[in-house]
Amino acid sequence: MVSLVTLSLTSYLAFLECDIETPEHLKDYFSEMTPIFKNIEIDPSSVDIIGEHMYTYNQSKESKAAKSKKLIGSYFGTRILIYAPLLKWYLEHGLIVTKTYSFVKAASHRPFKDFMEQVSDARREGDTDKDKAMIAEMMKLIGNAAFGRSGMDKSKHKDVKYENKSAKIRWIVEKPNFYDVEELNGSFEVSLKRAIELLNIIEI
Repeated sequence: MVSLVTLSLTSYLAFLECDIETPEHLKDYFSEMTPIFKNIEIDPSSVDIIGEHMYTYNQSKESKAAKSKKLIGSYFGTRILIYAPLLKWYLEHGLIVTKTYSFVKAASHRPFKDFMEQVSDARREGDTDKDKAMIAEMMKLIGNAAFGRSGMDKSKHKDVKYENKSAKIRWIVEKPNFYDVEELNGSFEVSLKRAIELLNIIEI
């Protein structure tokens, strides 16, 4: 435990993938707002998962809720990726890391500093000079797109083809990157995993 605390305080740790939990004696302290937030799949057909009140409400509806992913508060996390400053806060407030899987090393340099300043300067100029408002809006989009593009999970991207010839469909299904096939009124929608190169970066 000491080594983990020491590691979290260094400048070398950016993220830690781990299991973490709240001790029983601290659950009252965190009862108003649980400390860990995570995305999980909620099955509304299970009373054990959503509780008796919400289960009864869902059963009373004509159109019942389906399984879906939700962001929830929790007392524990299993194999979640935690940002180092947040991990430090967790440890200082008594949470316990029970298992570690991997970590992401931090880099102290700021490779996008000039780009960040260009976007910020353009947006400030747009606030003071209405003639530059359009440029400010454009730079806002560029700045947001850069962040979103860097965090995009391209491994989920698919190529979709529509075919109605059995021989062609069999040929596609046998490909190593085949993902799924669905019948659509006499033809077929075939999904293939896209051949991609993952070049995502992480900046702290």
